[in-house]
Amino acid sequence: EPLIGHVDAVQALAFSSNAQQMLTLSRDNTLNVWDLSTQQTIAQPLVGYLGRYAKVNLSPEGRWLASAVCKTKLGNTCLESEVWLQELATGNMELQPISLAGSVDLVRFSPDTELLVIVFGQQIILWDIDSQIQTFVFDEPSGEVHALAFSSDGRLLATKSSTIRLWDLQTGEAVGEPILDKTINSNGYSLSDTYEWGVAFSPDRRWLATVGSVSGSLILVDVATGQPYGPPLIDPRNRLLTGTTVSVAFSPDGKKLISGNNTGGVILWDIDPVSWQHLACFEAGRVLTPEEWAAYMPAGEPYHPVCR
Repeated sequence: EPLIGHVDAVQALAFSSNAQQMLTLSRDNTLNVWDLSTQQTIAQPLVGYLGRYAKVNLSPEGRWLASAVCKTKLGNTCLESEVWLQELATGNMELQPISLAGSVDLVRFSPDTELLVIVFGQQIILWDIDSQIQTFVFDEPSGEVHALAFSSDGRLLATKSSTIRLWDLQTGEAVGEPILDKTINSNGYSLSDTYEWGVAFSPDRRWLATVGSVSGSLILVDVATGQPYGPPLIDPRNRLLTGTTVSVAFSPDGKKLISGNNTGGVILWDIDPVSWQHLACFEAGRVLTPEEWAAYMPAGEPYHPVCR
């Protein structure tokens, strides 16, 4: 049955990671939190959300709601924002509202719900939820941050502007050099068009996946080296990845990668090197030579005769 709870268009929605709650944000300036088992709202609607200016995120266990709310606007410009942290069951504030001049771009919880990350232009602000203090402020020199991702162990944060940068959440320091910093890899693929779209860690923290906003190509990056892991993955049918906004996510076992766009195209990619090796053996019908291995296997994958 349809969930009835707003009097104007729904602007955004999100699920908790345990898939038991869902939130809906509406142009009527309210936000509802739904219990999906009963299809009823939890407590009263939370009010004060100014339409498209609000950014929201549910904590992984579904207890907390973080939201960035525009408090003052002039025309289409948000002049002042507040970041709220509320307990879903009661709507009570956990933190004093955090005031910022301008519009907040993203709010995200760390996997262990110990940190709240606020993206504000070129700044990434980290708040410790228990102590209610700001722990770090990261400045991204390459431009405004449009996307971020946590590693599954919560130790690394990847932020994406015109480059991807890794941050150590325990020290507050940048890790290594920026990734995909307007370079061209050895296969001749331009990596300078990775501006704006999604980024995701594999569960084992070995890979980052990101998407080129111009080419629509899907790029795997070796986190340890900061280098592309083989050439970009391009849809062989050249029709599903032609949309403008593209998101990416890994399967829980890290062997599959899913990508999608705003035209409805969704592709499930097999990124398991063992699977690639078996497929190559099947196509060749024999053991691959070292030269064939270098040509068709990902860069850095050591040669061994897998076809038996």
